[in-house]
Amino acid sequence: MNKTIFTIIGWLSIIATPVAPAYFFGAAVASTIETAWLGNIVGTFAAIGLEGIGIFAGHTAVKSFRLGLTREGLVATAVLIAYVVLGAYKLDGFGRIMFFMAPLGYLILGLHDSIIVYEEKSIASENEAQRAVEAQLAADNETKLEAMRLEAERQKERDQLADQRQERIDQQAAEKERLAHEERMAKIAAKTANNEAKITPKIAKITPESSPSPRRKNTLTAAEKAAIAQMETADIVATFGVKPRVAQMWRVEFAPPVTAGDNRLSGD
Repeated sequence: MNKTIFTIIGWLSIIATPVAPAYFFGAAVASTIETAWLGNIVGTFAAIGLEGIGIFAGHTAVKSFRLGLTREGLVATAVLIAYVVLGAYKLDGFGRIMFFMAPLGYLILGLHDSIIVYEEKSIASENEAQRAVEAQLAADNETKLEAMRLEAERQKERDQLADQRQERIDQQAAEKERLAHEERMAKIAAKTANNEAKITPKIAKITPESSPSPRRKNTLTAAEKAAIAQMETADIVATFGVKPRVAQMWRVEFAPPVTAGDNRLSGD
């Protein structure tokens, strides 16, 4: 709002300030010509030309100095001084005062325009600085996000490697357990085959004619049970006509119990 008001005042000053100097200068020029209408025309154009030079010289001087163009500014200042000298020449009193007042208005108007330009440049510079800060912040955020993404990828790779190592360890442990199990089963199979190899020849000697009738456990006497506990499996099969599995079960079942005294004696 204030900028608009001062702009209006400035333009009014441009229009109002040259009126009085132009009138006195034009009247002075017209008075030198005998023909009135011709004098008015010449005086009017002379006033317009002189005031135009004054306005343009004042504005050019201010702008030149603002831009650092000292030489151009001095030339424009010299033109503005010449404007005052030419305008005030042969004028007395109030007319001469008006010619000295006009350059002041032109200079103030030029300074005002310079201030407006400076303010606009300052605002543009601040906006540019703000955009630069925002761009830097955006770049920093992008860098941080990229670093986080790379770290997440590296962590994922580390987790995958750890999972692969654990999987290999589990596979090795499973393979070791499988081999141990196979070894145990092989030992059991070998022991079973060895036992069967010992029993089979003895059983083979028993012919159907000589093989006794299978005995039942409930028909065994106490003496037979005690004897079974001391006999080999093949002998039990041959004597009582039972299967090897039954003979082994009888040996375990009829074995005499181990007492505390027996443990102490065996320990001694």
